[in-house]
Amino acid sequence: MKKALWAFAFLYTVILGTASAKAQKILFLTEENPPFNYTSAEGISGLATDILFRMTEIAQVPLTRDDIQILPWARAYQKLQDEPNAILFCMARTPEREKHFQWIGPIVHIKSSLIAPKNKKIVIRDLVADTRHYSIGTVRKSASDHALTAHGVPNQNIQRLHDIQLNVQKLLSGRIDLIAIPELAFSHHIKKLGADPDLFESVYPLMDNAFSFGVNPSMDPATVNKLQKALDHLTISGELDRIIARYR
Repeated sequence: MKKALWAFAFLYTVILGTASAKAQKILFLTEENPPFNYTSAEGISGLATDILFRMTEIAQVPLTRDDIQILPWARAYQKLQDEPNAILFCMARTPEREKHFQWIGPIVHIKSSLIAPKNKKIVIRDLVADTRHYSIGTVRKSASDHALTAHGVPNQNIQRLHDIQLNVQKLLSGRIDLIAIPELAFSHHIKKLGADPDLFESVYPLMDNAFSFGVNPSMDPATVNKLQKALDHLTISGELDRIIARYR
């Protein structure tokens, strides 16, 4: 009888431990947003992805490339809010988002701007008044999208898509006049499409903030702290800067 009870208790502990491990499994979310994160022949790659793999290695958090879901930004952002063990990267840490999530960061400081072809000679001094005759491309629910809305740019002037590269293609073909985008991402996309970055210019600074990992508020703070300490180690050791330099 005692053996049977011991066996039952052991089996219950194993089942409970397995269920707990599954419950704690982290859901990593991202979008196609080179050079930060993108699909390559090896799977998901990029600046932020490289940083994430080093962080999880240091923190001893299991992670494979197959564990990362790539979704359109708006869907990934919604899933971050719905899934208690979700982490989304990269994510601009803005005042509007600050209180809704836990954060691991910063990964890299990014300048986002309105960018236009130089030959259009667009001058923007007042964001609302000077863009009223122009169309602006942005990614739906991105930080740049929120910045345009927060500054009062009318919706009829904003063309929202789910994909950054589609917006860059629209700018190249003249279907939009301006694009709201992180400057590093624009440089990467424009080169990938075979265009000359020197034919474009920043005409208005939208924001300068940190890209971080956004974390669902329900995630265990101990897990968040462990990953933050791993990122801090990369920062202090200089390894973070070396990773970023590979993508400049």
